[in-house]
Amino acid sequence: MGRHEIRLRRKNMTSRMIERHKNYYEIMRKHKRQNQRNKLIKRITYFIFLVGISLLIYFSVEKLSESAPGNEEPEKVELEDKNSM
Repeated sequence: MGRHEIRLRRKNMTSRMIERHKNYYEIMRKHKRQNQRNKLIKRITYFIFLVGISLLIYFSVEKLSESAPGNEEPEKVELEDKNSM
């Protein structure tokens, strides 16, 4: 039996296949719910990924700005007040 004939036999509706699809609307409702959950999970994952990348960039820029030699603030030297002695 060729591959084409096997496909045609699979597509024939049998009583078992009809029984399986009697609750078509219930199957579609479950399918839509599952798709909504999958979309929500993907969106949450993307959001967490973007927040992680942005935090990584932010902290790396902060670290680079701290170690840059031109951005150092001069240290303040406090002079002792002679009157307080």
